[in-house]
Amino acid sequence: MSSKAKLRGPEIQYDSEEEKILISRAASMRGLNISAFVKSQAIQGAKEIIRSDNTMYLSEEAWDTLMDLMESPPEPNSELKNLRKKHKDRIKTLQSKGSTKL
Repeated sequence: MSSKAKLRGPEIQYDSEEEKILISRAASMRGLNISAFVKSQAIQGAKEIIRSDNTMYLSEEAWDTLMDLMESPPEPNSELKNLRKKHKDRIKTLQSKGSTKL
């Protein structure tokens, strides 16, 4: 973090003394204070959730189907051709207006 003041977040509220002891003990075992421990675990959890939500798991059959389609894609149907034309037209319109949001 830069030399700016650190941002503060919510304080920890325990539902029981056992929770407080558990978290305190785990933090101590990692050589961290409770705040640093909770922050590190929250960051680790957040990264895992984001990674998991951005990962697609396929069955072997679905994987084979995907690979077949990528290696030999079907011919575009009329609906896809119309969408492609609309997209190209939109890009031309935005470019003519000088937009950088393509």
